[in-house]
Amino acid sequence: MRTFLRRSGDESGFAMVTVVIALVMLMLVSSLVLTTVLRSQSFQRNQQDYDAALQAAQAGVDDYISRLNSTNGAYYQFNGRTTFDAGNPAMGKTAAGKLNWAAVDQSGAGADGKGQRGFFHYEVNTDSYTGKAASASVPAVAANGTLVITSTGRVGGETRTVVSSVRRSGFLDNLYYTQYETKDPFQYPASGTFYNKTWATQNCVDYYESRDPNCGNIQFASDTLSGPVYSKDLMLICDNVTFNAGVFTDHAPWNGKYYRTNSCGSTSNQKFLAGAPKLAASLDMPSTNGALKAQTSSAVSPQGCLFVGPTRITLKGSKIKVESPWTKSTRAECALDTWINVPANGVVYVDNVPSTTTDPNYWKNTDPGKPSCPSVGNNLGFPLVNASDSTRSESNYTTLDLYGCKVGDVFISEEGGLKANAFDGRLTVAAKNDLIITDNIDYKDGTNGNSLLGLIAERNVWYWHPTDTQNRDISWLGKGSEDGRARVSAALLSVQHSVGLMNPSIGSFSTTLSITGNITQEFRGIVKNASGYQKDYLYDPRLKYDAPPHFLEPTTSSFRVTQTSETSPQYSAAS
Repeated sequence: MRTFLRRSGDESGFAMVTVVIALVMLMLVSSLVLTTVLRSQSFQRNQQDYDAALQAAQAGVDDYISRLNSTNGAYYQFNGRTTFDAGNPAMGKTAAGKLNWAAVDQSGAGADGKGQRGFFHYEVNTDSYTGKAASASVPAVAANGTLVITSTGRVGGETRTVVSSVRRSGFLDNLYYTQYETKDPFQYPASGTFYNKTWATQNCVDYYESRDPNCGNIQFASDTLSGPVYSKDLMLICDNVTFNAGVFTDHAPWNGKYYRTNSCGSTSNQKFLAGAPKLAASLDMPSTNGALKAQTSSAVSPQGCLFVGPTRITLKGSKIKVESPWTKSTRAECALDTWINVPANGVVYVDNVPSTTTDPNYWKNTDPGKPSCPSVGNNLGFPLVNASDSTRSESNYTTLDLYGCKVGDVFISEEGGLKANAFDGRLTVAAKNDLIITDNIDYKDGTNGNSLLGLIAERNVWYWHPTDTQNRDISWLGKGSEDGRARVSAALLSVQHSVGLMNPSIGSFSTTLSITGNITQEFRGIVKNASGYQKDYLYDPRLKYDAPPHFLEPTTSSFRVTQTSETSPQYSAAS
C-alpha cells in the first residue's frame, strides 16, 4: 500500500500573493514612468512656449519696423501708448476690453486662432522721436529721433516682453560721411580761363567714373579714423591710413574693390581693422536744412529760437549768449545779448535778413535803430581789421564769399575756447548760410555725459583761419588752447558743400584737430594743405542711439533697432 505524505504547508496562496504584489509594483512603476514622461513633456512644452514667447515678442518689433520701412517712416505717428492704428491687429484693445493680438504667422493659417500658437501685442512711445513739451508734472522730452517699442509675445500660457529702441539709419551712424570724394567746386578760383568755379560746378558734381579727371582728388593718407566711414562715392585710399571701424560705400567696385588707389603715390601701410571696404545701403542728403527753421515756428510746441543775419553764439555750461544785430523781433526766451537757457526744443535757426515786408524781422528805412552795413563785411567785426597795421588785416575771404552783411551766418565757440566753459546741454544750431567755428567747443563730462551739439550749415561749416594780405596766419581754431590742440565736440553737417578749414593753402600753422562726434558733408572738406591740421577724429559712440535735437535725417534710409532688452512680462496670456 502506497503511503502519501502530506506537505507541512500549502504554498499556493503565497504564490498568488507574490504574483499580485509583482503586478501592483509593475503597475506603480509604469504609472510613475508615465507620470514622469507626461510631466517631462509638460515641462518641455512650457519651456518651449517660454522660449517661443520671446521670439514672438521680437516678431512684434520686426512687424513695426517693417511698417516703418515700407512707408519711409510715415507710420511712426502714434501718440504715446493710448492711440493706435485701427488697421493694426497688434495694437489697442477689442470692444470687450481685451488686448488685440496679432498672429506671428501672417500667412492666414490659423486666422481663427486654431493651429496658431504664437501672437504679439505692442505699443509705441514717440516722445523722444518728435520731442514733447513739459507739463505741470512731467519735464520736457528732447527729440533725438528714437522710437521705443514695447512688444509682448504670447505662446500658450507664457508671455515675455521686450523693449526696443528704434531709429532711422542715418548720418550719425558714421564718423565720416561724404557724397562726393572731390574738392568742392565752391573752393575753386572765382575766375580764370580754366578750372574755375563755373567749370567745376559743371564738371565735378558727380561720382568718380563720371566726373572730369581734372577735378581735384582728395585722399585718405596719414590718417587714423576711429569710427565708421561712409561715402556714396569711390574713396581714394593711399598710404599710412588706419580705419579702426568699418568702411562703407554704395558705389560700384573699382578693380574688384570698394575703394581706389590709382592716383596714390604710395599705398603702403593700409590698415582696415574691421575688414576691407564693403557695399552698404544708400543714404541720401537732404537739399536744405529748412526743416530746422520749421522748429522755430509758433505752430510748434515747444518752440525753438529764430535769429536773422550774421549771429554770434557763445556757449558756457548750460547757457548760451546770442549777438544778432539784424534780429529785430524775438521771443523773451530767446533774448539777445544776455545769458539764456537752451531753447526748450533744443533748436536755434539763423536765417537771412528777410525782404518780405510782413516778416517781423523786416526793417523799414524809417525804423529807429536800423543797422547799417559796413563798407566791408558784417556788423560782428568780420573780417578782422588791424587799425595799426593794414597788412595784418584779414584778407583772402572774398573767394570763399564770406562775411556777407545780411546772410544767415553763425559764428560759434565756447567762451574763451576754454574747457572750463564746456557746453552742458542738448542743442542743434543751423545756419541758412555758413557756420564758422571760431574757437574750441567741448562737452562737459565728454562722451560720458548727456551733452550733445549739432552744427548744421546749408552752405559750409568752416574751421576759422583768417590770413592777411601777405598770406600769413592771423588766427586759427584752437590758437592759444590749453592743450595746444583745436577741439570740437559736435555732430557737423554741411548740406550743400563741405566741412573744412578756411584758407588751407595759405599760411604755415600746424597743429592737431580733435573732433569728437561726426562729420557729414556733400564734398570732401580740406583741413590741411600748406597750413592746417593733423586729424584726430573720434566717433562719439552715443550717436549710435542718440542724437542732437531734431538733427537732419537722410531723405531715404531704413529703420533699425539700436538697443533692446527684456523686461518683466507686461501682460498675462489671458489679457
